[in-house]
Amino acid sequence: MKTLLLIPLIFILSFIGCDSGTTETTSPPVVSDKPTTEIPTPTVEITEPDNRIPLALNGLYATSTDPSSNVQFVFDRDETSIWKTRSGAGPDEGIMLYFAEPTMIKSIKVEQADESELASIESYTVYGNGSPLDLASPGQDVSINQELANIYLRFSTDENIKVTSSPIESDFYDKIQLERFEQNKKIGIKNIIVEGENGEFKIIAPAMMKGAVNASSTLKEESFAYDASLLFDARKEFVWVEGEKGDGIGTKLVFTFDEEVTISGLQLWNGYQRSESHYKSNAKLKGFGFGTSGSALESYQLKDEQGVQSVKLKTPVSGKSFELEIQSSYKGWSYKDLAISEILFFDEADALFGIRSERTNDNRNAIKQKTKGTVLESLVDSRIFNLYTSEEYPMAMTRSAILRSDGTFVLYSSEEDESDSVETIADGNWEIIKADSESATISVFGKLLDFSLLEMYYAGKEDAELSRIFRDKITIKDNTIQGEKLINAIKF
Repeated sequence: MKTLLLIPLIFILSFIGCDSGTTETTSPPVVSDKPTTEIPTPTVEITEPDNRIPLALNGLYATSTDPSSNVQFVFDRDETSIWKTRSGAGPDEGIMLYFAEPTMIKSIKVEQADESELASIESYTVYGNGSPLDLASPGQDVSINQELANIYLRFSTDENIKVTSSPIESDFYDKIQLERFEQNKKIGIKNIIVEGENGEFKIIAPAMMKGAVNASSTLKEESFAYDASLLFDARKEFVWVEGEKGDGIGTKLVFTFDEEVTISGLQLWNGYQRSESHYKSNAKLKGFGFGTSGSALESYQLKDEQGVQSVKLKTPVSGKSFELEIQSSYKGWSYKDLAISEILFFDEADALFGIRSERTNDNRNAIKQKTKGTVLESLVDSRIFNLYTSEEYPMAMTRSAILRSDGTFVLYSSEEDESDSVETIADGNWEIIKADSESATISVFGKLLDFSLLEMYYAGKEDAELSRIFRDKITIKDNTIQGEKLINAIKF
């Protein structure tokens, strides 16, 4: 039985010296009967040079991050700063690295943090370019030896898991095991070490500067699924979409920084980058104006192609507020709505930076508020896991789901026996249609990736044959999550 589910230094050398000179005098020395006090020698602190090889990222994110933490902590070489998930989040959460250029990666190692609120990480799966490469334990060097555009690390733990089992009646399975991670627990990472052929890399992620981004129009503004803050979340799969009736001409994005910055260019991931099908279906940006707010905007053009595009400004601009205005678009096959997946700026030294906006937290809090007092409240930011087994049927089946408070979700399904395994992953957005204390109806939409087709993919088949767009309506009632089309029942 096969079930398809929906399933990114400059070192300092300090020498502190003391210059002691000698003064000649013809006067006899003064003799004191007081004890002399020895002047302590200054301590010379030398910071070891950082000889790691710089490796730039154009995207870094974690699927769940505690408000007191930051995913960039895993690369800062500070043993006291760690990345950790939100309370109740742990299993099936992860970290994504997008390299600025495809890079030969020799190995990777994860070192987990040790704090009382953290559950130990049992293992993690390494994905390269979207495909599973290896399963490893923390502290273990994982051999990769491949040129990769991105790496994703998906974590697993068997600690602090509440387990219940019950018999079921099924054509193949006779028992189901339900698992829930404790709501007051988290997982945490102190270091991620990435090595190339010539040694360890020094990972340099884009700097995220405090500020705000606002759009003159947004599609389905009340749902946050296409909010302008998603332009700076490093996730190429989540997009801002304009909300005008036409093709978005005249729509403006306003970028405001707390401190003055200089922008000499932009990096843009045009259109809906979630998949090739998503990209072709929606309108994309073609011509746009850019400059400081209140001044004349210079015009630029993008190509109609997936992936990152760099635009060098005719003249660098400085200030705190900037505008991007849509001037023309490439038509989508199915929708007029124009989408942009991601934007970064670069300065005169070509260093990448983006905006860290409080709007992201505001949207998360709004979603949490909508779930209060409903059946969704206990599900948000917590993984639901089902294991189906049978004494007579050799293949076990797992199903899991996470609905996150930022409006994203992930669904995993796998079937495995002694000789083979098949995995399906789906991720995307979720929106509340209605919810109360007894039941809820939500809409989910995104991309489904079927790893049983990987051999076809590497044989030259198009991405569209490996992944596909999906949309489903889900009912949550009587401790069951059930979809109308693609999502089979998940118990909790």
